Amino acid sequence: MASSIKFYGDFVSPYTVICLFALHEKDLLFDFVDVKLLSPETDMPKGVSSGYAVIIRSSQEQTETLYVLTKWITIESRAISRWLAVKYANKGTPLLPRLDDPEAVIRFEEAACFESPYLATPTGTYTREKRVKP
Repeated sequence: MASSIKFYGDFVSPYTVICLFALHEKDLLFDFVDVKLLSPETDMPKGVSSGYAVIIRSSQEQTETLYVLTKWITIESRAISRWLAVKYANKGTPLLPRLDDPEAVIRFEEAACFESPYLATPTGTYTREKRVKP
């Protein structure tokens, strides 16, 4: 059975890795297309600019959920990961706290706020140094 999610991203990008973790944790079938964003021969899908983008596309345009993401191009991997967590809440590992547990929601949001400014920038710097200065 072919997967209905086609995921485009640069494998060394921390944004791509965050989305890949979410896809794996939710036990979703997907096809990964490694887009080498820093390569002059970048193999981007037709009609997509070669910016730092993480893209989720559908191979079945009738699927409403994946159709929404057909035009969604963003480096905001957390938004894509949360969308996957909500859309596929009944599959794989629960990635978000239950909304009827306020303490769990508060702890989750505190961790999410900490993760973004304190870990994303050093991760990006490390990735660039390993990629640009091998």
